[in-house]
Amino acid sequence: MGTREEIFNELNQLADKNNITFDCFLGRHLDCGEICFDYSEKKGFVLFSYDRAEETYHYSTRNLEELKYTLFEKLCLWMGFDFEVKHRVTNLNLDRDDNDLDSDTRKVAFERALYSLNKINSAWMKRTIPEYERYLNMWRKDKNVYFDIDCMSFKVRES
Repeated sequence: MGTREEIFNELNQLADKNNITFDCFLGRHLDCGEICFDYSEKKGFVLFSYDRAEETYHYSTRNLEELKYTLFEKLCLWMGFDFEVKHRVTNLNLDRDDNDLDSDTRKVAFERALYSLNKINSAWMKRTIPEYERYLNMWRKDKNVYFDIDCMSFKVRES
């Protein structure tokens, strides 16, 4: 296993190769961004974040591939929500309806996140799909939202 700096650089190169925003979300010390990264032989790989001196997130693993999946799923999700907000249709008069997929703005964010994950590793995208489907179905009367891989979009399964 490499040093902390070598591993961080490897993650950064993977992000650059896939046009994933990295620097503003990931750093190597407190106040580094949304999530911080550390590595030591003793602890393994650690992702963590703090807010007002309180640890709000902590994840550790000794498996580099598992670290990559966890980190890039989070980065892609943040980028997905950033994309959704920047492209949100403002003046659209959609009433909030838990059973109307088009009124759920998470749909666009999740689709964008899955698109980005797929560019890096299609297995990571496939691993993430059930979680996003669960979120989109959580408050729906009919649990009928699914992700169509061929179209790369969430759809409603007609009963």
